[in-house]
Amino acid sequence: MIKSRRNIEQVIDELNLVDYFKNKAEGEGADITRQDVVNTVSEMISISPVKDTKIVKISVQSDDPVLAKNIANKLAEVCDEFLKSLSKNEYTIKRKFIEEQIPIEKPEETRIAEAGVVGTSTLVDSAIVPEKQLNLKRN
Repeated sequence: MIKSRRNIEQVIDELNLVDYFKNKAEGEGADITRQDVVNTVSEMISISPVKDTKIVKISVQSDDPVLAKNIANKLAEVCDEFLKSLSKNEYTIKRKFIEEQIPIEKPEETRIAEAGVVGTSTLVDSAIVPEKQLNLKRN
């Protein structure tokens, strides 16, 4: 997933790598296409897991250390944004599903008003008991 075409193309676009490689190959007379750049950048990147963690290492091999650093950092940023969007979409889908399955509960005051019921309650030992059920002597 990290080296997916979508991610590689986003890195190429954001770092303007098509122009970079065209300028670099200008003296060689080669006609550089976007597909050539996608293939080249993809071959430059290697992904490896960090043992006993959920972390991956992104390595970029290039004769230009600044380019390698920029590609590695941009790829990490692109992947992070993509994972965030997936997580957000998943959350939104789950929330919508739950909202559709569970009716929204109206506040008790609204239900009472709709029913036209008016009464009072007293709290006794952490339980609500209607006044008419209490046999209290009032002075």
